[in-house]
Amino acid sequence: MSGHAPYTPRAPSDPRAGPPFALCLIHAGAPKTGTTSLQAFFAANRGALRARGILYPRLFGEISHVKLAAALHPAPSPQLDVALAEAGIAQGEGARDDLRACIETALAEEIDAARQEAEAAGRAPPDRLLLSSEFFWSLPEGRPLLEALRRFVEPLARRAQVHVWLRRQDEFAVSIASTRARDGRADGAAPVFPAHPRRAYRYALCLGDLAEVFGRRAVHPRIFARQELRGGEIVEDALHAMGIDAADLPRPPPRNRSLAPAMQVWLSGLGAAAPDLWGRGPAPPGQGAKPDLEPLIARHAGRGLRPARAEAEAFMARFDKGNERVRAEWFPERAALFPPGPDWPEAGDPPPDAAALAQVTDGALRLQESRIALLTARLALAEGRRKAAWPAFRRAAALCDPFGQRGGVF
Repeated sequence: MSGHAPYTPRAPSDPRAGPPFALCLIHAGAPKTGTTSLQAFFAANRGALRARGILYPRLFGEISHVKLAAALHPAPSPQLDVALAEAGIAQGEGARDDLRACIETALAEEIDAARQEAEAAGRAPPDRLLLSSEFFWSLPEGRPLLEALRRFVEPLARRAQVHVWLRRQDEFAVSIASTRARDGRADGAAPVFPAHPRRAYRYALCLGDLAEVFGRRAVHPRIFARQELRGGEIVEDALHAMGIDAADLPRPPPRNRSLAPAMQVWLSGLGAAAPDLWGRGPAPPGQGAKPDLEPLIARHAGRGLRPARAEAEAFMARFDKGNERVRAEWFPERAALFPPGPDWPEAGDPPPDAAALAQVTDGALRLQESRIALLTARLALAEGRRKAAWPAFRRAAALCDPFGQRGGVF
């Protein structure tokens, strides 16, 4: 793949028709502000949103539009490699252009299908396009990526709105430790404040780039703090901010929740010991699917390891000037950009002990044993051996033990 060729969208088939949408709503993060839960809501309610005039495209069936962000990269990257693999496109010269072309084709087909659906139902076609990926905020390419996004959107919508939520940097750093563990990173075991914070932490820089690319009036930042979110949660707050009438639609369960300390450390150890077995991206050729540990992870969701108060205060102090610029420019009515932070412990949380880690390990083993028992039961039924199937079903149920009555720990 070649270097920094700017993205140029294909011209519409009929330039006289103009953009198909009046408005493109861009949810750009920031990371760790309930983005996964919000994207899951959009994805679960695609049909209902279309009926209300909003198209949330699939773009290869993703809950979010991470593949679009990868395709718009101004240079090769690990995120692009993952997107190519999941889209079934071989890496090589021109692969990025192939991914972009696939996305444009998929989007055009979905726009046509939405129009046909609306015509059959006797209603107007969707007039708003909704895109969502926290990678629009945090990828290190910054402005070149945003400029590519603008060029992608311009033929599609007459104007754009960019919506972002900002979270205290100390809370962001602690929360992202769970994400690193989920991603199979060996450094995901503890919420260590980075010595050189990446672009995602520098809110003045990120908002400035968005304003330069899309225009100051198009950018709509909000504060991510439970006491300030409408209804106390991100979905209702986002719907209100974006002007989407969908408060009556069902909410999927929370996604990508923080991990309890033992789960953080355990997953981090798994990522260090078997990087091909656990983490983002597809499994290596010939390995088969990566293990699904979501039931285990869900059982061990919770508050992650907390830092010492002095460490958190020193970390936040590094952003005082930038946060004050953001407050003065974007939130002049506020006395401070963020409300007071958590009551961090004086000495920080100790790492999980051996007993807590052993409990997670036992849960992982039970999870695998229950799946083996379930497969055994299904095979017995398929072969007509009903008497052999029921003990296997009972064993699978006892190992899962969703109500915790028989010592199940995953």
